[in-house]
Amino acid sequence: MRLLSYKQESRQLDQILQSVIDVFPGDLSVIDPDYNIIYSNVEPRNPGIDKANIIGEKCYRYCNYIQKSPEECYAKQVYRKGEAILRQQVQLKNDKWVEINCLPIKNENGKVQLVVEFISDISLYKETEASLKESEERWHLALEGNNDGIWDWNIRTNEVFFSERWKTMLGYSNDELPGVFSSFSGLVHPADIGVVMKGIHDHMRQKTPHFSMEYRIRCKEGQYKWVLGRAQATWDNEGNAIRMTGSHTDITERKIREQEINYLTFHDKLTGLYNRAFFEDAIERLNTERMLPLSLIIGDVNGLKVTNDIFGHHMGDELLKKIAEILKKSCRKEDVIARWGGDEFAILLPKTAEKVTLDICRRITEACENNQEEIIKPSISLGAATKVRISHRFNELIKEAEDLMYRHKLLESQSNQSVLISSLEKTLFERSTETEEHAQRMKIMGFRLGKELNLTAAEQDALSLLCVLHDIGKIAITDSILKKAGSLSSEEWHQMKKHPEIGYRIAKSSNKLEHIAEFILFHHERWDGGGYPKGLKGEETPRLSRLLAIIDAYDVMTHERVYKQPRTHKESIKELKRCAGTQFDPDMVKAFVKLDIHKYLQD
Repeated sequence: MRLLSYKQESRQLDQILQSVIDVFPGDLSVIDPDYNIIYSNVEPRNPGIDKANIIGEKCYRYCNYIQKSPEECYAKQVYRKGEAILRQQVQLKNDKWVEINCLPIKNENGKVQLVVEFISDISLYKETEASLKESEERWHLALEGNNDGIWDWNIRTNEVFFSERWKTMLGYSNDELPGVFSSFSGLVHPADIGVVMKGIHDHMRQKTPHFSMEYRIRCKEGQYKWVLGRAQATWDNEGNAIRMTGSHTDITERKIREQEINYLTFHDKLTGLYNRAFFEDAIERLNTERMLPLSLIIGDVNGLKVTNDIFGHHMGDELLKKIAEILKKSCRKEDVIARWGGDEFAILLPKTAEKVTLDICRRITEACENNQEEIIKPSISLGAATKVRISHRFNELIKEAEDLMYRHKLLESQSNQSVLISSLEKTLFERSTETEEHAQRMKIMGFRLGKELNLTAAEQDALSLLCVLHDIGKIAITDSILKKAGSLSSEEWHQMKKHPEIGYRIAKSSNKLEHIAEFILFHHERWDGGGYPKGLKGEETPRLSRLLAIIDAYDVMTHERVYKQPRTHKESIKELKRCAGTQFDPDMVKAFVKLDIHKYLQD
């Protein structure tokens, strides 16, 4: 009875084992040490293959995964090494993919008796894997290629994923930012963090359909970037936010452009002060009873036209910027300073009495007078008015300030002219080879020759001024030309020959110099017509210009210059005689020689 029971149990086990083999999703074979197939379930999986023909055959003849040599057979390798070979994925010639697992069955001595080989068709899995990989690559390209940084926040665990682009946008490498929410919130600008967190919390509570906000976020090096932050949350069935995914777009350049546009909308581009549009808006805002007394200063720059004429508009712009700088330093933080027009400035002073306003005007004037650094000393005529009653119309206040400004400009005009001339003289002596000693010698020679030629008192006065300022146009010539020791190039000489015309424009712009303007213009003409700028001949050149040419030439010859050594009195007189009738007026040369001028210069 016991033997029968064993047989029944054995049959039962065989049935169970066969049932397991039948449901196994793949091909199962058992291979003996001679590589013969002693069992296989291939027939049910591969219709058309005779099971009887496989059993007893060498396994490597039916291993479709073998490409070249029987030695590729995994069963052989298991027998040789005594170790299992697991999860080997191979693509067959028919493009299908299989996974192979070969397991050794050993006796009590550890010797391999049988090898069980499982071959599973994983083609569908590999197709799915390839599709997922392609999808991941596509998302990766989309995320990294659109210039946006992506973040994904698991609200329950507080874990945050930051994309590589999100980190590199801020200058961080992959491992520098912990994956927690504080890594993000800790970088938001202190002035923005409040509204950002409120926006996030409002969206988490479903008060807003999404989160979208512009704010600043700190980079690794400490500077801030502007970003457009956008995010969308997901909620559980109870309405609790469980996840939020968002992006950062770098909008720094756009914000900078917006700031520049906003700045230019209300500021003067040249001086950086407020423009007239902003100033008029400020009048509307500040023209209230609460701001009384409300004062106004209007200023008009002196010498801007002459600066533009002499040095060009670039120097005129520099003068305006210097005046703007003086105004800012002289006024208070709450004062509104604007460029009112081309050469006019206006200052609005809220809650400022007349006395304080006049003190500010005084500070501005003193700052201009104390400025010794500029070629043209900054100067501005000011007018001020104060409003103490709300009924006082602001247009009337403007007129009062302008009237006072124009009155001061007229009263100061003579003083401004003197300051201008002194400034030009000082600049000439500093920048060119002309010196005060040269000017004084010229005045002495001019007076003596003028007496010899019977000049009138008015002509003598004009000649005296001409001796000092005849080369005033040289202040607009570059130092590299004025102080060059060697010969001038043709281009440099062309620039140098412009100084009589520049000097003419300077003189014409001043009431005190206008009467000598033509004498300055023609002081380099020649008797024979070979001079410049007009090529005048003989007595076509004004008398004082001809006279100046002789005494200037004599002084240049008898004194050292950067480009030559001095000549003696006799050598210089000889040269004047030689050039009489060609370069110089011959009668004037005779009169000059007759004077024996060097004895007056030695006194």
